[in-house]
Amino acid sequence: MRNVFDFLFLLRAISATTPPTPIKMRSLQSNRAKFSTLNQIFSHVSFDLPDPPTISQSGLDLTITELSCQDLVVEDISLDHKFVSDTSQLLDIDISGLQVSCDFRWEYRWTIFNGRGDGKATLDRASSAGITLDFHSADYDILPPKHVTIPNDKCTSNIQIDNLDFDGDGLGIIAGIINLFENLIKRVVEGELGKLVCEELADLGDDELDNILAMISDEIEVYLQPLPDDFSNPLYQETNILNDISDEKGALVNFQEIETLAGEWIQKALEQLDSLLGSGTSSNNGQNDLGINELIRSSLLDDQGEFSIDPSLISGFFSDENSNNIIFEGHDKLTETTMSLVSIRVQGLDTFKELDLLNVVGNYTVRNLLKMERLTFFIELEATMMASSLSSSFIDASNAKPITEVFTIAFTANDIEIDFTILLALNEMTLGTIQLGSMLHTTNILPCLFSAIDKASFTGLALTVTDLVPPTMTGFLDRGIDQIMSSGATALFNMYEKAMIRAMPNFFQLFVKDVINDYIDGVVSLLGKCPDTKPPMSGFVDFRDLFLDPDDALASGGSGDAPYGNVIPWIMDIIDDQLFSADESGQLSVNELMVRPLTKSQSGIEGSLHFNGTLIDLNKRQVTHKIWTS
Repeated sequence: MRNVFDFLFLLRAISATTPPTPIKMRSLQSNRAKFSTLNQIFSHVSFDLPDPPTISQSGLDLTITELSCQDLVVEDISLDHKFVSDTSQLLDIDISGLQVSCDFRWEYRWTIFNGRGDGKATLDRASSAGITLDFHSADYDILPPKHVTIPNDKCTSNIQIDNLDFDGDGLGIIAGIINLFENLIKRVVEGELGKLVCEELADLGDDELDNILAMISDEIEVYLQPLPDDFSNPLYQETNILNDISDEKGALVNFQEIETLAGEWIQKALEQLDSLLGSGTSSNNGQNDLGINELIRSSLLDDQGEFSIDPSLISGFFSDENSNNIIFEGHDKLTETTMSLVSIRVQGLDTFKELDLLNVVGNYTVRNLLKMERLTFFIELEATMMASSLSSSFIDASNAKPITEVFTIAFTANDIEIDFTILLALNEMTLGTIQLGSMLHTTNILPCLFSAIDKASFTGLALTVTDLVPPTMTGFLDRGIDQIMSSGATALFNMYEKAMIRAMPNFFQLFVKDVINDYIDGVVSLLGKCPDTKPPMSGFVDFRDLFLDPDDALASGGSGDAPYGNVIPWIMDIIDDQLFSADESGQLSVNELMVRPLTKSQSGIEGSLHFNGTLIDLNKRQVTHKIWTS
């Protein structure tokens, strides 16, 4: 990435086409607008070239010094990615329509004559340069590239000087050899510029890029290895860790015996939850949709159907102290570059097409399966570039202001399957000692429930993707930069796609799962203390304060201080809205939502109840589970 931004100051860009050929003027003219803003930046940049050695021909010795160039213009940059074999993929590079103006000092000796002076050279618009990078992998079907070479170490440059102007002493004397003099100057200046361009292009395939490829390859290959047993077995923690917890802190709620603990109502509640989230509803386009999609749209997504993620949650992995969300800082001979996250948006969170939730697979472990149609990620980045301040830098951009770019990377994953297991160790004794008064306040519900968690973690998290869509990049200076960045991203995507798809399940098992578990541990530690909130213990319960919002309770003669918390008024509001609101015909919603389904399930006839035999049979038995003794 850094080399790409280096190009914004000089010729470091990923680009490609066939080997350079003379460019037609019409073609060049049509491409000038592609890089107009980029060339405006180049107009502030100058660079000094090393003094070339003296060149001699036909007795004429010519020395060029103080060669300095400015007013760089690039007509076109293109990129061509080629599959060669299972082990090789090529990225050809071509920059065409190069123009630049160069100033220099010249000095000659010819027989008994000599002279010196100033000169100016301008490149012809037909100037171009090209190079090929060969990315190598042991097998692209299973492994990413690890090494890059330049075939035959060859860079093709076609640098042509269009115009030469020079003055100084001794020019009249060499009028007879002026053509030879001009040709020598052209050869020197064209050679030095061609050498500079090729050196910059060759830097794309230098050891630094090799090191980056090797580093990325090593990171990916970690997730291509078989998983150890403690990661591949979702019941490993339950089998090897929880015995110590239960011995130390008391009995845990056993999901395998949940019906003996709480009767059938929990199973009924789970069935209702599954029905609520997984049942089909009619969407706006007339297609069947899951309830969870409607819930996500109404509670998580904005008007564009997107969910925003705080960039600091991601940038924190790059630095412990990262107030500006910086994810990259680089400084070399050309540029000093800083890149930071601006925003992260996710689209498609409401495309669930299958849910299978809370399947008990162990005493304390449940398995869940989710399937989604797609997820699209939009990552907005800000890059700030300025001229290098290193003493070894060879460019002078003292008049150039820092460049700030905001651009967006978008990529999509289709047909996603998420299979995850969760271990939840709930302490039976702690659950049984939670005071009802504390649970009457909505702010206390989660802390009180979390206080009963002795251990909570994802023990398995596998994500598989059928198809990854090549990423696109937009928002750069010119449409030409947009084009080459998107083309370059597509080329890299093609090199890494198969390895990434293979590595993705283990990446989620090893990395993402640990990140989530660290977050869970932090939340449980932060919220895992149940406040001791007691309602009034004297006098009678005032139903106005119990059932009404504080304002309504006060208006009805109550205290209005919510002495019994806000949970019951909140539930009453939901009941009023969902059950006791009237439809167009004047009937209450409770008839449609509860009465008709329940009576039909009991008797087979909506609105009727049939009882055969004993209606009520009361008996008393001893409660053995501590969770209910409170």
